[in-house]
Amino acid sequence: MRGSTWQGWLCLFPIAAGAVGCASYRTRTGTDQSTNAVANVYVETSPNAWEADPSIKPSIVAFNAGLDGKLTQVQTLNLSEALMIGQGGMVFTSDYRSRAIHRYAIAQDGSLRGPVSTLYPAQYDTTGCGAPTGHGMLDPGGTYLSVELEDYDKNCDVWQTYRLDDNGPYRFLGEDSSNLWYWRDGGVGMGFPGVSPMSKDGKFAYASGGDSGGSFLVAMKRDASGVLRIWKSFTWPYDTQYQWQPGGALIGANNELVVPMHGITNANWNDAALASFTVDARTGDLQEISTYDNMPKVSFEATGVAFSPQGDMIAIAGDGVLQTFTFQNDGPATPSATAQLPPGQWPNGMLWDSSHHLYLLTQTSLKQPAIAQFSLFVFTAADGLLTPAPGSPWNVPNANVLLVVPKG
Repeated sequence: MRGSTWQGWLCLFPIAAGAVGCASYRTRTGTDQSTNAVANVYVETSPNAWEADPSIKPSIVAFNAGLDGKLTQVQTLNLSEALMIGQGGMVFTSDYRSRAIHRYAIAQDGSLRGPVSTLYPAQYDTTGCGAPTGHGMLDPGGTYLSVELEDYDKNCDVWQTYRLDDNGPYRFLGEDSSNLWYWRDGGVGMGFPGVSPMSKDGKFAYASGGDSGGSFLVAMKRDASGVLRIWKSFTWPYDTQYQWQPGGALIGANNELVVPMHGITNANWNDAALASFTVDARTGDLQEISTYDNMPKVSFEATGVAFSPQGDMIAIAGDGVLQTFTFQNDGPATPSATAQLPPGQWPNGMLWDSSHHLYLLTQTSLKQPAIAQFSLFVFTAADGLLTPAPGSPWNVPNANVLLVVPKG
């Protein structure tokens, strides 16, 4: 599942492998909305979002975030494309209809211009998977783009790696189609919008998963040619009674791997916790910092987790509540602040910028045919407090995916 005073057309020449087209866009003129902006914020809206208004067309809504976290809307692009990842002045989207990956440039005012290049992964795929899933990863240096293709009917899953040149083109480096069972059928998710599962040098990436046979961590490793390949499975050895199951993997600024854990017994069903590890920068192996016996517990059902870019804070959100933890790589995370949300606000995406602002996308839980309320909250985390930004929350109908690209 996924109004302005100036308008125009921007046409691109075919500089990338595959065809490149033209895109219409609308943006504002006048005052530069980027003044004092600390982040560019993008929200994908979709009539296919859970309990959404089917009359609203799909789009990508762009905002700037100010020093105080206040949002200013700068653009709405009427596109039926899925936000995938953003970094270093560019945003990638996945177009399911054309099976293409589009690259947009972030203009100075925060609006998206382009697409400046378009990639058709199917032309390099030897497995017949063909269709992008919307999952993708950029290494921290912005050199390598990895995208996932998948076709359940054909029982295939492939990761492709491309090298990005400064002027737009992609260079295909190779693909990994080992189709290990735990990657395809084990409930593993990697490369979700805005979330980095990759080590700081771009050599390793991690994900977690679980099935009826147990839970596990899996890793990818970049080979000498630059291709990211499935490398290793880490059996989850720390919970011998199988009371907790991993629900994602996040990488911090200092190569700390944090794994959100969810209770799966009657006693801890609504609980969450945080296990953490250090990543060996040379080998990619993991050394535990906190495991199930000493990891910090959260007494509510957490459905959103985010790691700050500085690596010093972790946020967890659930129905009507938001909590942050201070993270040290020499011991378990410790609680730092709690904020109450309106009851019935369920997290649907959560990300930080580099200025200690926390962005939380939520929606109300209603029964169809009722239409949900979709909100974008912004908090500043400082001095042990979570302070709402001026104007927060913002109403963004049919909000489906959140992407935050810090400036600078």
